[in-house]
Amino acid sequence: MMTRVLLLGMLISVFVLVGCGQQTEVVQEQTKTEFIPPATVIPDTPVPNTPMPTIKPTIKPTTIEAPKIKKKESQLPKPPLGKSDKNRPTPPLMVKQSDRIKAAASKYSLIGTIQFELDNPEIVTMEQMNSGSIVGPSVVQLLNGQYRMYLQSRPKGYPRLIDGYDITHIVSLISDDAITWEIEPGVRIEHGGVDDLDYQAGEPEAFIGEEDKYYMAYTGRYLGVDEGSGKDQLMHRILFATSDDGLEWTKTGTHFAGELRNDFASSADVTLIDDEYVIYYSGGRAIASTTSADGLNWKKGSLLFDFGHDSTVLEYEDNYYMFLKVPKEFYYEKNPELEKDILGMVMSEDGVNWSKEFYQVVVNDEYGDEIPVFELQDPGSVTLSDGSFRVYLNSNKGASIYSIKPSEVLPIP
Repeated sequence: MMTRVLLLGMLISVFVLVGCGQQTEVVQEQTKTEFIPPATVIPDTPVPNTPMPTIKPTIKPTTIEAPKIKKKESQLPKPPLGKSDKNRPTPPLMVKQSDRIKAAASKYSLIGTIQFELDNPEIVTMEQMNSGSIVGPSVVQLLNGQYRMYLQSRPKGYPRLIDGYDITHIVSLISDDAITWEIEPGVRIEHGGVDDLDYQAGEPEAFIGEEDKYYMAYTGRYLGVDEGSGKDQLMHRILFATSDDGLEWTKTGTHFAGELRNDFASSADVTLIDDEYVIYYSGGRAIASTTSADGLNWKKGSLLFDFGHDSTVLEYEDNYYMFLKVPKEFYYEKNPELEKDILGMVMSEDGVNWSKEFYQVVVNDEYGDEIPVFELQDPGSVTLSDGSFRVYLNSNKGASIYSIKPSEVLPIP
C-alpha cells in the first residue's frame, strides 16, 4: 500500500512538471492558447504512460519593419569659387563703373529712323586724287557763292617720317552747286615735321571768320605717350589757319586741347550761333563743345555726349540738327568696334541745348537698298542757297566721297 502511494505521488509530480513546461513554451512564443488543465488523477487508478501532445500557436508572429525615414533634401550646393568665371564675385569698382555708364546711357533713346537718299553717289575717288585714302569732307560756301570742299588725303609716294605712321595733308575741290565737283590742284594745308603738332594734318573744318576771312580748324596729330598705358600713340589737337581766298592758308601756330584723356580734341565742326562761334569736337569717343568770340581763341570745353564721334551741325528751318556717329546703346564697351556705330541725328532749338532722343539715319542707294552703317563715315554738311542742305560722307576706309539728302520731312524739336 505504501508503495502504491509513493508511486502515485511521483506520477502527479511528473504531470505537474510537464504542464509547467508547456505553459513556458507558450509564453516564450508570445501566443494565446486555450488553457488545458492537468489530467485528473484518481487515487489507486493506474495512469497510462501517454505522451503529451505538442501545442502549436493559433496566431502567427507579426514581423514589424523599422520605419523608413525620408532623408531631408538640402539646398542646392554652391560650387566652389574658381570652377567658373560666372561664380566669381565681381569687383565692386567694376560693378559701380558699369552701373554708372549704363545709368547715364539710359537717359538717351533711339526713337525712330529718318530716311535719306543718295544725292551724288560718287563725288571723287581716292584714285582720282592719287591718294591712299580721302576722308573727313568739309564744305563751306564761299563769298562769291561757290562751294569748296576740303578733304584729308593720305598721298601716295610720300615717305614716312615716323616709322609706322603715314603723313596726311589737306586738299580741296570746287563746285558751283555743291553737287558736281572739280579737283583743285595743290595742297591747302601741308603736314608738319616730326616735332610739330601737325605731323599729320587732316579732318578740316572751314568757316567764315572775322573781316570776311576764311578760318580753318583742323586736326593735328603727333607722336606722344598715352597717359594710361604709357605706350607711344598719336595725340590729337585742333589747330588753326587763316586765308583770304580759301586756297592759300597760313597756320596761326595756336591750338586747342580737350579736357578728356590725353587732352584729345579732333574732328572740329564750327557753327555761328547768335554772333558767337560754337565748336563741336570729338574728345576721343565723346562729343564736347565750347564757344569763342572770334573763332580762333576758345574757352575751356565741356562734355556734351559721353559717347559718339565725328559730328557736324547745320541750321535748317530755324532749328539745328547734328549728325554724328553713335553706338545704338549710347555707351561703349571696352575695345569697341566703331565701324558698327550708326549715323545718328539729334535736334536742338538753339544749337546749344540738345535733345536726348536720337534718330537713326537710314541711307538708301539708287536701287532702294540700304547702305551699311560702316559705309557712312565722317559726316560733314552745308546749307545751300535754296534753303536745302546736303550731308557729305566718305565710304569705308576712305575709298570715295559722296553726298546724301533727306527723302522725307525732318522732325522738329
